[in-house]
Amino acid sequence: MGGLITRRVMATLRTLFCPKRVRLHNAVDQAGKVDHPNLVKATDAGEDDGHHYLVMELLDGADLSKLGKQHGQLPIAETCELIRQAALGLQHAHEQGFVHRDIKPSNLMLTPGQGSLPPSVKVLDLGLAILSEPETKEPSITSNGQLLGTFDYISPNQASNSRDVDIRTDIYSLGTTMYRLLTGVPPFPYEKYRAVLSFLSALANDDIPPIQSHRPDIPPELAVIVHHMVEKNREDRFSTPQEVVEALTPFCDGANLAKLLPKDVAPLPKG
Repeated sequence: MGGLITRRVMATLRTLFCPKRVRLHNAVDQAGKVDHPNLVKATDAGEDDGHHYLVMELLDGADLSKLGKQHGQLPIAETCELIRQAALGLQHAHEQGFVHRDIKPSNLMLTPGQGSLPPSVKVLDLGLAILSEPETKEPSITSNGQLLGTFDYISPNQASNSRDVDIRTDIYSLGTTMYRLLTGVPPFPYEKYRAVLSFLSALANDDIPPIQSHRPDIPPELAVIVHHMVEKNREDRFSTPQEVVEALTPFCDGANLAKLLPKDVAPLPKG
């Protein structure tokens, strides 16, 4: 097995993601067959002492959560390019039958370019996704009280039924990620709510604050795209990540992702 690899232990996946061990194993095995420059590559999977593990390529870089904290509001062109590349990866995953279910800034990594290649975005944790045709329907909250998703970026339909999802769930979460990178805050920051039910009520019923109320310099056409990604009714969102790619491409002119990387992240050598 060539290249650097790392083993990611997934001790809790059996309870969080599927009741049948074989179901998880099959999903992880399929993730290893997905190959795209904007997806972290999984090379092997197995079980060791009751713990499932996934062997992935070893990446250097910075996740977008770190970049958001470092820069506050990210530049518009660079943000559009980050999200465009993530959407390219999600489109490939979608074509293989995957829904990621947990798109958020910390699951997107900006990696340095190799040789003369520019930096690129990698979607992480695809091995934790479930194939978009689950064997059974399950409640949105698991037996140990955890939602399949992350509150700040979860879609209304995923919050109400975590098994009733499709690629438009990922598009919503990608849109809230973009909102966070551009404004410095997610549309519905979970920390402002006193209880889970209060948050879920706001997520289901309240309008998302206009993105330009946080950042007036965002072009109106781009604001329309972001809000189209985060429509409450999934029928009103973009239907595929490829549509997001095409919508964002005109706003990516002049993007320089290298300037976002921390100084301690060096370009990868050739070879």
